[in-house]
Amino acid sequence: MKISNISLARSPKFRQIKMRRKIGEILLEAGNIKSEDIKKVLDLQKAEGMKRRFCEILMDEEGIAEGDVFRALSTQFDMPLIAMEDFPETLPIEKISFDFLEKNLIIPLELKGDDLKVAIGDPTNIEALESLRASYDYAISVVLAKKSEMLQHLHLLHGSRSAVMQRLIEDTAEDELSGTELSGEINYLKDLAQEKGIIQLVNLLMGNAVNDRASDIHVEPGEYNVRVRYRIDGVLYEKETLPVRMYSAVVSRIKLLSQMNIAERRLPQDGRIKVTFSGKTIDIRVS
Repeated sequence: MKISNISLARSPKFRQIKMRRKIGEILLEAGNIKSEDIKKVLDLQKAEGMKRRFCEILMDEEGIAEGDVFRALSTQFDMPLIAMEDFPETLPIEKISFDFLEKNLIIPLELKGDDLKVAIGDPTNIEALESLRASYDYAISVVLAKKSEMLQHLHLLHGSRSAVMQRLIEDTAEDELSGTELSGEINYLKDLAQEKGIIQLVNLLMGNAVNDRASDIHVEPGEYNVRVRYRIDGVLYEKETLPVRMYSAVVSRIKLLSQMNIAERRLPQDGRIKVTFSGKTIDIRVS
């Protein structure tokens, strides 16, 4: 089953970042490196075809502490450096892709009115900030955070979402989903689709897709489990795995919402669902 045409509102506002002194000069002045270290790193960077950034080589090859490098970046970009304890327990905005956040090392910190404060692990990643600006009607201010701490926190936040999914699966008792599905058992399928756990599970699947800015949801049954994949920026990502016993219930719930014939399994069907997430109406096509 495929759910598509998940759309979100987009809008503008952002503050440009300006580069200042060279990072090597700042680290040299702070006593973190020597002049010969700068030359060594630049030579290695050139030999590698500029594949790694100056700071990455400093940390990987010269053993310069991440904290020292990010304090220098904070000076270079005139950007406050925050610690892990300043990260939020939950994201202040819902409709945002974890793939986007992890790929670009961005954590939304605080939303006050139309002002969104974010932490970033790479202050030169203007493209990601522009993408964020283009997607939300917020003025965006930026602070700096260490990459290692950001990755750790993003994994924690993402894991908590997966934990909610796991609890819903476990709470949907196996005996609720068992039973012989004879042809024409419409009442059975309708009852199945209206189980509290299934309603919450399907809502979560759609909500996660909206948050991840997915254009499609693919619900694909296998021999032992059901794969749920989201299409994000044209690429399919496997996001959830459900027990195969839940497939009929999940599909029946989606069919019920989109006003399809629950009992029809052979002929293709098309339907539509209108749902509201965080005050915004989303129009979803189902096939």
